Amino acid sequence: MRRLHLSSFLLVIASLVLASLSCNYAKVFQRPTATSPVVVSTAAATEFADNLEKAAATAVSGGTVTLTVTEQQLTSAAMLELQSQSDIPVQDFEIRLRNGQIQISGQVQQDGFSLPLNIILEVNADVAGNLHSQVVSAKIGPFPLPEDILNQLTEQLDQMITDQLAVNGMKLVIEQITIAEGSMTVTGSIQ
Repeated sequence: MRRLHLSSFLLVIASLVLASLSCNYAKVFQRPTATSPVVVSTAAATEFADNLEKAAATAVSGGTVTLTVTEQQLTSAAMLELQSQSDIPVQDFEIRLRNGQIQISGQVQQDGFSLPLNIILEVNADVAGNLHSQVVSAKIGPFPLPEDILNQLTEQLDQMITDQLAVNGMKLVIEQITIAEGSMTVTGSIQ
C-alpha cells in the first residue's frame, strides 16, 4: 500500500512537471531574437549636444537639471568621436541602456583580426553627488580585460561624464541616475 502511494505521488509530480514544460515550451526552446543595431546619425548626436546645452542653461539659472539621453544619442555621439580619432580600432560600436546597466559592444580590429568587445557597466552617484562607474564585465573575444585596463577605463569614463556634465566650470552634483530600457536619466543641480 505504501508503494502504491509513492508511485501515485511520483506520477502526479511527473505529470505536473510535464504540464509545466508543455505550457512553457515556446519560451524555453525559442531562439533569442537578434537585436536591431542602434542607428548612428548626426542628428541624434546634435540632439544630445543640444540637450546638454539646455541642461546647462537650467543649471546656471539655479534649477534642478534633468537630462535624459537615449541609446541612439549616446551611440551616435560616441561613434562620431571615435571616427574623428583614427588610432582607435573599434567598429560597429553600440551603447545599450538595459537592466540598469550601460552595455557597450563593438568589434576591435587589430592586425587583421576582428574580436568582439563587450563591456557592461553600472553607474551611480555617491553621497557627495560624484559619479562612479563600475565594470561588471569586460571582454575582448573570450578574454577578460586585465584589471589595470578596467581601472583606467572606469577613471576615464567617470572623468568624461563629469566633464560633459560640468557647467561653466561648476560641478553638477548628481542626485540620481536611472537607466531604463533604452534611456538614461540624470538628475542633479549645480554646487
